[in-house]
Amino acid sequence: MIKKVEDSILKSFIEYSRRVGPEHDDSYLPSDDFVADERHPSVALLNEEGKMIGAASLILEDHYRKARKGRFMIFHSVTSQAEAYRSLLNAIKGMISEIDEVYLFVSPEQPIQSILEEIGFSLERYSFILKRRLHSVSLEIPNEIHFVDFDPETHGEIYCNIINLAFAEIAGHLDIDQEWLRRFLLRSNVPSSGIQLLIKVDEPIGLFFSEVNEDGLLEIGPLAVLPNYQGQGYGRLLLRKALLLSLDLGLESVLSVNAENEKALSLYIEEGFEKAWTKVCYKLAL
Repeated sequence: MIKKVEDSILKSFIEYSRRVGPEHDDSYLPSDDFVADERHPSVALLNEEGKMIGAASLILEDHYRKARKGRFMIFHSVTSQAEAYRSLLNAIKGMISEIDEVYLFVSPEQPIQSILEEIGFSLERYSFILKRRLHSVSLEIPNEIHFVDFDPETHGEIYCNIINLAFAEIAGHLDIDQEWLRRFLLRSNVPSSGIQLLIKVDEPIGLFFSEVNEDGLLEIGPLAVLPNYQGQGYGRLLLRKALLLSLDLGLESVLSVNAENEKALSLYIEEGFEKAWTKVCYKLAL
């Protein structure tokens, strides 16, 4: 039986998601303050005894809707049967409109991949998670370059413009605005100097974002440089600035990169990162 997530089963839904979600992807699992609403349409699959055996929830916040895409926070069934996933999918589809595509990330070589393909999903891309141990790093800053700590009141629009322009051609990018950024920062664990702008003379041309994640690692990214300044070493400057922060904090660092972004991947490997695990993105056109 499929049931829309309401207050009566919300706690069980969150507990189920937390328990089984990491089997696929734990990037955006529902937290304790999660609300199932039009921005997060959610359903549960119950067995005859009323026990939860499946869950699905989409992220449909404003910048996802503008892109006409939805990302699954969780899409899982303990039955590992295609029919269970099809039921969850159909229930979610019945709750949304004006969306062209839904997608999710899963771990490679898992049964879920064949199930997704059976119900109509197709493989879109691979993403690598890279980790770096606490190694020393040097940073020589050119005379025309300096870094500025991010201030949300002063730099919000600048942040969004740099991100949107830098990643316009990267698969999976969704444009952001200042309202999205405000909400994002509220739920992020950003250390002091964890977001910095790279300024060339008087022009902001790049930035890096970092936060301390639940595993006690400094998660770096996005790291962005305006298109006209890419390929000139500024990405390396930003990365090394972030790595200096990881040394100051005494935390190993982690970041993610799309497999097709070969230049960024090469840079990260050169700077001491190693592949830790891989995620596979599946999408479904509605």
